[in-house]
Amino acid sequence: MRAVHVDPLARFSLEVDDDTGLTYLGIPVRNTMVEYTEWYLVDRDTFATFVVHPSAAWSMVQRARRREIDHLLLLPPGRDRGVADRPE
Repeated sequence: MRAVHVDPLARFSLEVDDDTGLTYLGIPVRNTMVEYTEWYLVDRDTFATFVVHPSAAWSMVQRARRREIDHLLLLPPGRDRGVADRPE
């Protein structure tokens, strides 16, 4: 993954898989052992909008944190799925 935009305050990133060209929104997640990123597939047009206007991604970030868009996850969650690491 290659980060195109990282928002350290809102705790999300916009990333491109250089092998496939697919675009993703990433959020940090923490379980009992490790912090990792969950990547959610974003169509190219929406991704382009998010890159130009990162605040437009906020709704998707919130839905991802609430696990409302798990069907867009790059990888299925494991047994010890973490919780979203939210900004203070």
